[in-house]
Amino acid sequence: MRRIISAMQISVDGYIEDRDGKLDWVDTWEDEYGFLDQVDTCVLGSVMYPGYEEYWTAALDPKRQLPFSGKLPTAKEVEYAKWASQTPHIVVSRKPLKVVWKNSRVIEARFEHD
Repeated sequence: MRRIISAMQISVDGYIEDRDGKLDWVDTWEDEYGFLDQVDTCVLGSVMYPGYEEYWTAALDPKRQLPFSGKLPTAKEVEYAKWASQTPHIVVSRKPLKVVWKNSRVIEARFEHD
């Protein structure tokens, strides 16, 4: 059995995006938890994954403006992007989804009813 560590930045009202889908309320998406050395796989949903992949792929280049914010990545964001590009990602989806990162794979979400 493996341990699951869950971490996510959300607003006080429990949302990640505003009504228009913007994420500009977060100053930086750098890792503030300090436990990445304990993580060997990331699990994401199919709605979040495309933006996640786009953002962290861009953050690999410290001179490239980031999607959503238009800012340059911080040093810690570049560090996380390098870690994320090397760490396996599992994307849970009910329908086919294309992923660009070679370290990502899509698995089918199955829900059984009693």
